[in-house]
Amino acid sequence: MPEDRLAAPLAWMSGARGQRTTRPCRVAAAHFLNRRTHHRGQAHCLLAQVGARPEDTDLPWMVDLGALGLG
Repeated sequence: MPEDRLAAPLAWMSGARGQRTTRPCRVAAAHFLNRRTHHRGQAHCLLAQVGARPEDTDLPWMVDLGALGLG
């Protein structure tokens, strides 16, 4: 993402805060990536706890690049 877009403000209605919130786009982008990683780890842990052996969950190995016309 271009630096100017990351620096631009991003506004949304926060359900948690009950009000409109504005932050730099880079803050939201970092939060989304961190949140995804957190939940992926939770899912992996739960599957392992019930005896399943989850396959690789690292994005570069999960995505079919050929199907996307990228590889």
